[in-house]
Amino acid sequence: MTMSKRSLFFIAAVLLMFTKLGLCDEDDDYRTDSRSPYVHLINIYDADGEKIAPQEREFGEPYSPAATCSKCHDVDDVNEGWHFNAGETDIAPGRQGEPWIWTDPATRTALPLSYREWPGTYRPSALGLTDWQFALRFGRHLPGGPIFQQKQNTAADSGAQKALDEFEEFDVPADILALGGHDVDDHGAAKERWKISGALENDCLICHSGNMRYSADLRASMIAHQNFKWAPVAASGLASVMGYAENLPDNYDPDDFTSAAQLPRTKYRRYLFDDQGQAYFDIVRAPKDERCYFCHSTHGADPSLPPRFQRDKDVHLRAGMHCVDCHRHGLDHAMSRGYEGETGAGSLRVTAGTLTCRACHIEQEGETQPATAGRLGAPLADHEDLPIVHLEELECTVCHSGNWPGDRTYRVQTAMAHALGLAQEHRSPSDPPYITEPVFVRQENGKIGVHRMIWPSFWGAMVGDAIAPLGIEQVNKALEDALKAPQETEEDEEALKGWEPLGSEEIATALQALQASFDDSVTSKAVFVSGGVAHHLNHAGSVDTFEHPAAASYSWPLAHDVRGEGQSMGALECTDCHADNSPFFFGKVAVDGTTTASPAPSSRQIDMQGEYELEYVRVGLAFKWLIIVTMTLLILHILADLIQQLVRRSKT
Repeated sequence: MTMSKRSLFFIAAVLLMFTKLGLCDEDDDYRTDSRSPYVHLINIYDADGEKIAPQEREFGEPYSPAATCSKCHDVDDVNEGWHFNAGETDIAPGRQGEPWIWTDPATRTALPLSYREWPGTYRPSALGLTDWQFALRFGRHLPGGPIFQQKQNTAADSGAQKALDEFEEFDVPADILALGGHDVDDHGAAKERWKISGALENDCLICHSGNMRYSADLRASMIAHQNFKWAPVAASGLASVMGYAENLPDNYDPDDFTSAAQLPRTKYRRYLFDDQGQAYFDIVRAPKDERCYFCHSTHGADPSLPPRFQRDKDVHLRAGMHCVDCHRHGLDHAMSRGYEGETGAGSLRVTAGTLTCRACHIEQEGETQPATAGRLGAPLADHEDLPIVHLEELECTVCHSGNWPGDRTYRVQTAMAHALGLAQEHRSPSDPPYITEPVFVRQENGKIGVHRMIWPSFWGAMVGDAIAPLGIEQVNKALEDALKAPQETEEDEEALKGWEPLGSEEIATALQALQASFDDSVTSKAVFVSGGVAHHLNHAGSVDTFEHPAAASYSWPLAHDVRGEGQSMGALECTDCHADNSPFFFGKVAVDGTTTASPAPSSRQIDMQGEYELEYVRVGLAFKWLIIVTMTLLILHILADLIQQLVRRSKT
């Protein structure tokens, strides 16, 4: 008995329906449009787009977040987001943020780096760093991104020419380029390492996993051993990874079948997959605060700060809010950073300017768009007794955010700079780099904001009036014998201490060695930038110092932890700021240098506030005290008059 055409059509339709029930196995635009979370019981795919079937074999290729998630989500659109797009030259840099800090205790180097055009930072290529080397050092707290997830990183293919082009873009003199440290072989070697380590893909789970089994620490360990493409699967817990790509030589060919067995091996945990080979991913649309903390934590390293258990949480967190309540975005992951004047495209264009302190807490007169003040239950701040000049001159964070200012700034450590979040046997409060807060800085928008700050320290060359850092390899090679790495102290062998300061003789020896490494045809002078000044050799061969813009501090705004109204500056009295010994004006800003050759320049909060002059502040204080004294005398006069009248009445 043969089936009719109608029956065959019906069976084909049913089969097609069941095929579609394995949602997202095809590149279709499936969506739920529901606030209810979608259950991610899905197949996983490797970097070549091949489905992984753990139930069929014990070992397999590591799963690729890009290939797996792209079945339902536009991964290319996601990769345009703020956390992933720093390497793209057509992206607006936005307000200055925390840089990556290249730290080398042996050479006393602490240099702020960024792919974004933030004044005071350097492109990684300024140190001769390839994208691969940058990923190896900082991938521990990088979610990944386009410049780190190409199979054979084309950004490095152009070799030294890419570095030269970037130098020219940032106006580094050609004479300094000729000093070396940007070898074509370095870029060629990095290209080969990409082939072995694999891509450092944007790992969606680092933010969106609701399962606390996901281990960012294990992911960082994989990256440190050059297991870039194995990092997501190891961190997810779906498999164990055996072997390290770092043990393979540069000439290793992963495409050679006979040598492929030497690559790290991925052993999937079969009990985590169903009979169809699908795995359950506990995905949350809104990342948990703990996920944000991994990259955005701070630790008070200064002994004068109270221990963590004595400190209060940010008022927003205590009110039950979460990071993503303010830092919002759409599928394009154009994250709202929440500062005034923020602009952007896509979802950022919609949210920019609506999730700032003022937008939520202060009613704006003459608003033409729907009011945002009071959203999410935000209390409205009237600042009834506060002169309006404060709101015009100060960011809200000055009074409400960070550590309460003291006679001097405090040393703090951050996740990005000090690898917080990773289980380390050795971590000391004195570990570099040295970041200090709170510093009250006059910003580009003309207002004073509260910042964190670092003073750069590096070896460079001066040609004319310009100073630029030299490549890492050149500095290490030239100073190998002149400098020694800091040693552990006998008193505390368990803790790695901060670098030992360099004396004048050590700096002089190092500068001579560095100068000797320069090409004779290049007219340049070796310099050491540290502690807010530049050091160079004078004609007598001894060290002199001078001020230079390259030695200036780099600072970035901080917004958390936010203190409530009762704990804000000025809540007690005006003298919280307006006094002769006020920390806001006269507190010392730590200038952490790496040298004892000359004292670091004295710096005060008032020096960071631009337009203010000491005389102006003192005149202002005198005027305020004049008002106070005048009002006091007037009140005493009135009281005396009342007393006299009462005395007269009592006699009558």
